[in-house]
This record gives sequence, C-alpha cells and structure tokens, in this order.
Amino acid sequence: MTTQHTPAAPYKNSVIAFFCHRPLVANLLMLFIIAMGLLSFNSIQRQMFPIAKNPEIHIQIQYFGASAKELEEQVVAKIEHALNGQAGIKRVQSQARQHSASMTIALYADQSSEQRLNEIKHKLDAIADLPKAMEPIILQNKPQLQNAVSLVLTGPDDKLALKQFGEHIKRELLARDLISHVQATNLPDVEFSIEVTRYQLQRYGLSLQDIADLISQHSQNISAGQIATKNGKINLQMPARKETIASLNSLPILNTEHGELLTLGNIATIKKSLTEQLHLAKLNGKNAFYMRILADESQSITAVAQSVQSYLAYKTPLLPAGFSLYQLVDTTYYLEGRLNMMLNNLAQGALLVFIVLSLFLRVRLAMWVMLGLPVSFLGAIWLMPFIGVTLNVVSLFAFIMVLGIVVDDAIVISESAANETTDYGHNVENIITGASKVVAPATFGVLTTMAVFMPFMFSTGPNSGQFIAIAGVALLCLFFSLIESKMILPAHLAHSPIKPLSKTHWRTKFDHAFNQWLADTFVPVLKHIIHFRYPVLMLFIAFLAGAILLVKTGLIGFTAVPKVPHDFPSIHIQMDNNASHQQTLHAVKSIEQMVLQVEQQTQQISGRSLVKDTYIWLDNDTEGEVLAPLVDEDKRPFDAFELARHWQAAMPTLLGVKAITIESDVIDINQKPELSYQLYSDNLSMLTAATLDLSTALSEHEAITQLTSNLNTNQQEWKIQLTPKGRHLGLTSNQVAKQVFAYFYGIEVQRVVTQQQTVRFMVRGDLNERQSFSSLNNLPISVNEHSQVFFSEIATLTTTQSSHEIHTEQGRRTFNVSAFIVPSKKPQTKAIHLAIETQILPAIKARYPDVSFDLGEHLKEQQQEQSQVTSFAIIALLMVYSLLAIPLKSYSQPLLIIFVIPFATAGALYGHLLLGYTLSMMSIFGIVAASGVVINDALVLLTRVNQLRDKMPLNEAIYQGAAARFKAILITSLTTFIGLLPLMFESSLQAQFVIPMAVSLSFAVLFATLTSLILLPCLLYIANELKTIPQQGAKAIKLQLLKAF
Repeated sequence: MTTQHTPAAPYKNSVIAFFCHRPLVANLLMLFIIAMGLLSFNSIQRQMFPIAKNPEIHIQIQYFGASAKELEEQVVAKIEHALNGQAGIKRVQSQARQHSASMTIALYADQSSEQRLNEIKHKLDAIADLPKAMEPIILQNKPQLQNAVSLVLTGPDDKLALKQFGEHIKRELLARDLISHVQATNLPDVEFSIEVTRYQLQRYGLSLQDIADLISQHSQNISAGQIATKNGKINLQMPARKETIASLNSLPILNTEHGELLTLGNIATIKKSLTEQLHLAKLNGKNAFYMRILADESQSITAVAQSVQSYLAYKTPLLPAGFSLYQLVDTTYYLEGRLNMMLNNLAQGALLVFIVLSLFLRVRLAMWVMLGLPVSFLGAIWLMPFIGVTLNVVSLFAFIMVLGIVVDDAIVISESAANETTDYGHNVENIITGASKVVAPATFGVLTTMAVFMPFMFSTGPNSGQFIAIAGVALLCLFFSLIESKMILPAHLAHSPIKPLSKTHWRTKFDHAFNQWLADTFVPVLKHIIHFRYPVLMLFIAFLAGAILLVKTGLIGFTAVPKVPHDFPSIHIQMDNNASHQQTLHAVKSIEQMVLQVEQQTQQISGRSLVKDTYIWLDNDTEGEVLAPLVDEDKRPFDAFELARHWQAAMPTLLGVKAITIESDVIDINQKPELSYQLYSDNLSMLTAATLDLSTALSEHEAITQLTSNLNTNQQEWKIQLTPKGRHLGLTSNQVAKQVFAYFYGIEVQRVVTQQQTVRFMVRGDLNERQSFSSLNNLPISVNEHSQVFFSEIATLTTTQSSHEIHTEQGRRTFNVSAFIVPSKKPQTKAIHLAIETQILPAIKARYPDVSFDLGEHLKEQQQEQSQVTSFAIIALLMVYSLLAIPLKSYSQPLLIIFVIPFATAGALYGHLLLGYTLSMMSIFGIVAASGVVINDALVLLTRVNQLRDKMPLNEAIYQGAAARFKAILITSLTTFIGLLPLMFESSLQAQFVIPMAVSLSFAVLFATLTSLILLPCLLYIANELKTIPQQGAKAIKLQLLKAF
C-alpha cells in the first residue's frame, strides 16, 4: 500500500470534492433535511388510503308532484341539451324519479371543478322554459371525502325530539375547529301539516286552495313603512306570520251563517311532525340519529377525529335524560393500527438491511450507508404535501418498497471509496477519487429508476390515488438519496478514518474467503456458462415463457386491487318498486335478525364475539341497509369475508326483495361487480326486453351470483279523464288535477327558514282518508265559488303503467345489468366475459337491433387504466433507454439492459405462484420497482466492463467486471429482499393490500441477480458476436453455434 497515490485532480471541481472539503456544509444540509422532515411528519395529512382525483359536479332537482317521465322530459333533457359541447365533461348521468331527479357530471381529472361549476351554472341559468313550480336547482361540487368518525344519537320514541336534538349536535360539531363536513341522515324533515277532511270541505263549500289562500293572507309579516323622526328613522312592522300550532288554530277562515267565526282549528287538524315518508333508523334496537363526520382532501382524518372525540368527552355528561351519544365508527383507530403496522415493518426491514450491510461492509461504512435512509425518508416526508401525497397505508408501503433501493447508490459509492482507501490509504483525496469513479453509473442508475416511476405521477384511473402515492414517495426518496450519496455520504467517509483490520479479524478472513470464492468458483462457473451461452439463453427464455403461461392459463389470477376484509361489513337491500312499506320494513328487520342469529352461532362455536353493534336504516322507500361494525381485529374468530359467507348461507327469502348485496371488502373498487354491462336505446320497449333477456341469461350461469339491474318494474298509475259532464261544467283537466294533487300531496302555504332547518307548512287532506283509494271518488271538486261536485261525477280513471325511475347517460336511455362471479381457485372472470361478449350479447343484439351494449363504467375505467399503464411502460422504457445511452455511450448496450428486465419480472410471477397470491395492479408496481433495481445492477456491471475493455479482451473484461461488481449487485438484491421480508410475512389482514407488491419486488430482485450476473454477460458476448457477422461470414457463425450447443 502507498500513500503517494493522488489521482483526485480530475475531480477537484466536482460536487463530491466540494462537500468532502467542507464537511460542515454537508452536516448542515443533512440536519436541515432531517429537521424539515420531522416538522412535516407532525402536520402531514393522514388517511387510510389515498384519494383518487375524480372531479364531479352534482345537480339536485326537486319538482313536487312531477312523475319521473315529466322530470326527464321537462327538466333533465333540457339540462342535458344545454350541456352539449361543454368542455371538460367526461360523461353526464341522470336519474329521474317521482318528485326529484339527480344528475352527476363527471369531469376529466385535469379539470378545475370550480371553473366548470361556474360555466355550468351559466348554462343552466340560460334555460328559459323550465317549470316554474320546481324548486331552485342545487348545483355543487362533489368533494373528495373520507369517513373519520360516525356518531349515533339514540333517544326516546319521539322521533321529532330526536331529530331536533340531533340537528343541535350537528350544528355544535360544525362550529368546532377542523370539522367542516357532517352528514346527518335517516330522519325526514320537520313540517307543519294542516289536514282537512272531505266532510269539512263539503260542509263549508271550501277547497284546499281557499284555505291555503286564507292562511297566506293572514300569515305574513307586513311592512308599514317608516317614520322619520329627529332622532332617526323608525321602521313600522306588522308581524302576522303564524309559526306555532296555537297561532294557526286561531287563524280566522270564515263567518258562518249564524255569525260565528270559524277558525282553522275548527275545521282542520294541525300537527308538527316529520314529513310523511317511510323512515327507519335504529342502533341495537333503539331509535337513532346518525352523523358521519368526514375529512376532505385538505384535512387529516386524525385531526378531525381528535376534534370529534374532544367534543364527545365534553358533551356526554351534558346529555338530557334518555339520550346517549355513541361513537359507532372511528376510522382513525384502524388507521393508526395500519400505520403502526407499516412503521413496525419499516423498522424491522431497516434493521435487517443494516445486518446485511454489516456482513459485507465495515460496520462504520454500513452505518454511514444506513444514514441515507432517514435523510431520504424524512426528505420525502417534507416534500410529500407539495405533490399532494398523504401519509397512508399505500405511501408507507412505498417507503418499505424503496428501503433497499435508496441505499443502492450509497453502497456502490461507499464500496468504491473503501476499495480506493484499502489500496492507497485513507485520505480526503482518495475518498474523492473512489467515489468519483462510480458517480456516473450510480447517478444514472438512480435517474433510470426515477424514470420508471415518473409516468405514474400522471395517472388518472380509479387506482390513480395509489399509483401517485407510490410513485411520489419513490421519486422523492430517490431524489434525496442522490443528494445524500453525492453530497453527504462522501463527506462522512472522508472524515471518518477506518483503521486497517488485522489479518486474524473475522471480517478480514470473510473478505479474503469471499474474494477467493469469486476467483476460484464464480469466475470459472461464469466462463463455463458463457461457453454455453446459447443454451443458457434458451433456458432463460423457457423460464420467461413458463411465467407467461402461468398467467395465460389462469394458474395465476388477476384482480385490479387485492381484496382486504372490512372492519364494518354491511348488507344493502334493494326492494322492488311496487313493494309496500310493510314489506320494506319487514325485509330490513328480518336481515338484522339474521345477522344477530349468525352472531349468536359464532359465539356458541368459537366462544368469541365478532359483531359489536347493528345499525339499520332506510335510504328511501325501496332501499335499506344493515351495518355491523366488528370487534377489534385481534379478537375476531374470523374475518369479514368468512362472515359474509355465513350471512349468504343464512339469508332469508323475502317477498318484494329485488337484490341483496353484501359489502365485506374495504377497497371501494372491489365492492363493484366483476360483470357490468350498459344497454342503450331510444326504443324503450326493445331496451327493456333486451335488459330482461341479458339478466335471464346471466342468472342461468352457475358461476354468476348477486345479479342486479336498475330495470325497475313499472309502477301502477291511474290516468284521470274528464267526463262530458265535467267539461259541460266548465272544468279543465288542469283544474281537476290541481285539486287532486292538493288533497293527496298538499299545498305549501309558507316556508320558515332558520339557521337550524327549513320547515314547510302544508295544507292537505286528512291522513286516514288519503290512505284509502275510495276517498278519491268522494272528493269534492270545486266548480266555482258556490258549487262543488264529487270527483266520480266529473272524471273517470283508467289504469296504466309508468316508469318508476328513468336512467340516462349522455342523453340516451340506459339500463345496467351487473353481477358478481362466484370465487373459485381457478380464475374465471376472463372466460365468462369472453362467453358473454361472443355468445350472449350477439344473440340479444340480433333480436333487438336498436339496442347497443357497452361495459359498465367502472370496468371501462379499469380497461383504460390498464391501457394507460401500458403507455406509461413504453414512455418509461424510452426514458430509460435515453438515460442509459449517455453513460454507456452506446446505442446497443441499453437495449441489452432493457432486454433482461422481463426475465426478472418472471421471478415476480413465480413468487406469486409459490406464495399463493393473485396478480394485481399493486403487483405491477412491485415489478416496476424491481425494473429499477435490474437497470441499476446492469448499468453498474456494464460500466465496469466497458472500463476494463480498453485494457483487455472482451471475455476477460466480462469475467473481471462481473467479479468486481458481484458484491455490490449481491448487496443490492439482498438488502431489497431482506428489507421486504417482515412485510411479506405480515399476518395482519389489512396488509393483504400491499403484500402482492412486496412479493413482486422481492422475488423479481432475487432473479435480477441472476439476470445481471449470468444472462447479461451472455448477452454481451452474443451481441459482440452478432457485430462480427459481416467479417466472419455465415459459416463461421454456424461453427460458433455448433460449439456453443
């Protein structure tokens, strides 16, 4: 060893030299990054899963008394026409039903919802011929929200009192800091109902419109002007609005023949109650008021939940007797558990990485390399908010994923610097020289890995939230690893002298034995392999072909997102449109009893509870839900998937039920059916028949279950027609319809809007009479101010059918048919789709030529996302090729590196088969990360071979280059694989979402070692032979091939 070696002159102006000579600057940079990361860690948003950016605008329409057809023709169609050609709109979907309609305007991901909202508002304002009787259109952005906490207020049987106190709690919650979104559901609005019998109307010759007009006249606050005094102006006001039952009772209606004043209370029943609609909301059998407190994109659900829990602690002791406030769901409890699980895996992985590094590097070197982890990770946490990435289960996995990758360049640089100091002694100049020798391949290795991830930052599909989270974290970690390995690490190495070890030290013996093994075993084996390079290449190709066959034959299935069992499974019940209120209530309560019976059986068999609470409610007259939050994960006898199977087996057969859907997967997209088809046509009869045929065909397939369709049975409708007598009396259809509508639905006479709620005052017929069809025939119809006739005298009724709901998309009538596929060991989704699209749909199309078919929206989005991933892969390969060509100074060698990537990918597929996992989009991300490792390893090897090639023949350059970079490649693969081991064997159910990524990356990286050290040298040798074809001729090449085989 000599200390006279001073070759650092070529690198004296480099970045590495600058920081090596100024260690204070390096340390300040390191401390600054760590401090900023720690500060950001405390304030960064926390979410269970990342939110995909899917901007939507919602339109709510209310038109009391209008049928679904009237709403569709008079309102929805006009709005759709107005929106034609509006920029930024991806699709417009609408649903019209009696009294109301809703429209969802989906925007492209790059659109500003605020800007488009204003533009759409102007479009709607320009529609001149909308019905005057409809309510103002509500137009709003749909915020991207995540559930933080769900509270349930239980109380007395008086639902009105429960509703009012629940609204009071909602207002108090919204008044607190950090709480911006509270959704309260399941109880109708409050109203004053003024009900008059037919007898009273006939007795006094009144119509409901007469009574409504009188109430309006006597219940208005009237301004009487102003008095201008010397001291200022004084307003004069005559308050006359009637807002209580007592004041309404005393309101004068008319004077009788006997001079008696008849008041409203004399002829009507006045009550303050909830609106007349079917409602049910019970927690464990008690009446309930349900509130969901949500966090938007700018909020951390942890902070929101803490504010709610603080309020709960304050409010609980102050609750009135008979009321209780219960926390039904706390998402943050499960979030913190998932985050802690990921953090523990991260810590365990980091410890294992350090152990591996310490085996191959001096402990001090290993420590300096490991210092790159907190610098890279905290630097990433510092900048994550600036690219819209939150701390969640997926982003934390990304940290684990890059655990071994971010130290790759540090390993290469530290090993090169250590070799330089071993040969020439430890000083700053030798550290600069050693580090600078490999700075180019190390830097471009990181840049190529970043290039692989970069396109995914522009994802727009249903999984874009996950893609952006993983890619964002990976890019930031790699960026800061570049800073740490080029600026901070060399400075630490330069000023941390490592004393030479004695010949008897275990590390000296290990290094000597390792180097001896390289020379005596690895190099001879590599020579033998290269001699049989063509058979070896064929073996690798067969290995890759086998992996492809695993996917093609279905031995490895594919799912968009791995399934994760829910902590709050639920059952959704959809009733037929013609189902009675009693049938709907009976169905929901029966399914609740089934859930309780299954829970009782679970306790008897396992001795443990599973379901913690049961909450049931109705969304509307035909839809209900049963929610069953589970006990803590470590106390459950089995997961939500197994519970769903028990529920399915015990599900009762119920009259009037259209569909029952069990939701047991925490991932939203997995709650959506594997089969979904949209049918379109302007010919309603053909569309209906085609939908029925498709539903029938799918229901006959034994592998298809939970078939649903939004094709509703038609609702019975009575059409009113005037008789000749009615027309002779001068009545018009409009006059009669208004009086019938007033009696059965009501006339709004006033509306009181307060900070708390909107209360409507309705005049209508007596409730008991309105529930009898015979009351219509005996309803007195006012002909003029002085005479009335019965309805049956002037009108007839004819029965017909009408649509209960009308669905349109892009202005076309549409129905949807969806179904789930029965889980099986052999994936069958693809085969079933193929059978439907090649056999069932063409046959239906032949019968109904006016009907067109398309995949359901979520399936189309999945297909588009898969196409987008393919485009990203092509873009990434082009970027990688360009970045590799620069340091290699070659057009062909980057192609060799890209060629070996699929062979490492095959390792990921065999890993899935070995451990029994299904391939998913998360697995693809593991493969993407592994590609970066393959490229990095191959680049380091080729760079060394090129350096040696100037001094020796190609074959010797390959042998020595592979031996020289064997340790760096091995350490890179081992650190990545070992770092993922804790997560790969994580027993937590929730880890199932990210484990496929870990399997892909770890097994692909293991095979990357073989591809880099075995396949790539063979390819390099073969590529050189191909270049010599023109010189050697065909006969010489044929001879070479015969020798090789």
